[in-house]
Formats: sequence, C-alpha cells, structure tokens
Amino acid sequence: MSQRVVFYDVPPEAREAQIVRLAEAAWQREKKLLIYCGSGASAQAVDEHLWTASDSSFLPHEIVAPGGSPKDDKARIVIVTTEEDPLGADLLLLLEPASMSFATEFDVVMDWVDHRSPELLVKSRERFRIWREHGVTPEHVKST
Repeated sequence: MSQRVVFYDVPPEAREAQIVRLAEAAWQREKKLLIYCGSGASAQAVDEHLWTASDSSFLPHEIVAPGGSPKDDKARIVIVTTEEDPLGADLLLLLEPASMSFATEFDVVMDWVDHRSPELLVKSRERFRIWREHGVTPEHVKST
C-alpha cells in the first residue's frame, strides 16, 4: 500500500472544526487516529475541543502520556505530544510538524497549509516539497 499525504488548506479560524471533522471521519470509518501535538497545552486544547465540539455526539478519545498506553484497550483516537504511536494507528493528524522518520510509519498523514503566520506558511510549503522528494505526491484540499 502506498502512503497518502493530505495537506488541508483552511483558514486559521476553521482549523479546530476541521480537526473535529477529520476525527469524526476516522471514527465513522473505524480507523485508528493518532493526533500529534507539539505540547501538553496543545494536547489539552484539542482534548477540550473534542469533548465540546458537538452537543449531539461524543468522540471517545484520550491523551496518552509519553511512554504510556491508552487506558481504553479499544481506543481509536489518541492524542500524543511525543513521536510515538501507542495505538498502532492507521492515520496521523499532525497539529505540529513531526520528523519524516515518524510520519512515514503511517498509511495516511494529514497536515496543514498553515496560514497562522508567514513563517508557518513557508514551513508548510517546505514539508510539502520534502514529501515530494520522498516520492509521495501530497494532495491539497482547500476549504473555507
């Protein structure tokens, strides 16, 4: 199976809603999703957002500490702050950049065209280019 990489191009204010949509899609397809955050504060923000995003549904998920394992042995959505996969995930959602050696372990990698600053946008383009250099043609999905 070849690796699939998707860069989501959404306005900064729509990013949280897109994270929820991606997590919901993974849950509905019964895929295991690893959400990689760069810090504990970011992980807590994603955790809170997944708890409160919808009044009508709940996405079971948990934050796993570095070196830890999910408390729920049937967990399918896990948030981490280090480059480790305690879930055996199919999908990787990058909320912060990760190393290529880590990202290439997943069937599907979801990244961002990051419009939060000019510097982050340049770094997004660099990651897109690096994937191409690794023989993967990333998809570009633009939404508003």
